[in-house]
Amino acid sequence: MARREELTDEQWAILEPLMPPLPRRPNGRGRPWREGQMVRFSQAKRLTIQAFAVLTFLLLFSIGALRAEQQNQSPSSGPLLSAQRADDSELSRVLRERLIIARALKEASSEFNIPLPILQAIAFKQSRWNHLIPSETERPQKEETPGLGTRIHYFPFYGPMGLSDDESVGGPSLSRAASLIGEEPEKLKRNPIANIRGGAALLAAIADEERRAGQVVNSRLETWKHVVEKFGGFRFPDIAELFAVDVFKTIRDGYHAHSIEIKAHPDLDMSMFSEKALKAVGIKKNP
Repeated sequence: MARREELTDEQWAILEPLMPPLPRRPNGRGRPWREGQMVRFSQAKRLTIQAFAVLTFLLLFSIGALRAEQQNQSPSSGPLLSAQRADDSELSRVLRERLIIARALKEASSEFNIPLPILQAIAFKQSRWNHLIPSETERPQKEETPGLGTRIHYFPFYGPMGLSDDESVGGPSLSRAASLIGEEPEKLKRNPIANIRGGAALLAAIADEERRAGQVVNSRLETWKHVVEKFGGFRFPDIAELFAVDVFKTIRDGYHAHSIEIKAHPDLDMSMFSEKALKAVGIKKNP
């Protein structure tokens, strides 16, 4: 029976033939001779401890070298890290802003009795759910649209709903939206919630005008086509229709990315738009 730290007889029987014989002095002097198995075990034990120490040293050395290499490759300071932190901060700001806009759209939909998909899609069309504050130096730009002539890019728009009082490019009236909710236009320029409330109030006012003119405007999304066209504020009917078809295409297809959630309505009837407008946004009109 071997002790816990010793080799068993079976293990020793395998190892002994592989090991060189222990030398003895010719004169027989020295310490009393001990059994080879016990001597070999002591040597093996000592070598094991030494090997473990060497392996431990090599492991610690490798870890230190790896960390040093990672620090050299990863910028701990300087413009690259500053830019990365700035990008992360901007992304967090945009995501927080879109959560605020999503909640404000739902609240305005309930307050002014506007179908939520209409509000969501207009905000997506106008700003991609961002609170726009254009620079004073930005000027409108023209774009040629096949079949629809010259189209104006409406950069001087404010907030998620893209409100503007720049008559040279049209757009939803900022001053009228502000008056409908009893706020100064400057607040709708700077506050996204006030901007959404003003846009919703403007949609509701246009819907009331349509109803008084004998048009049907109810919970059915298709009945809001003319309201959306007039909300766009464009003087040319073709441009107004193109604005509306973009909005309704977003409602039909939906959108689910970048903290923007717009439910798809695949059964939305797009035949209310002209073939020319549908073609401009890549939709074929059913015969």
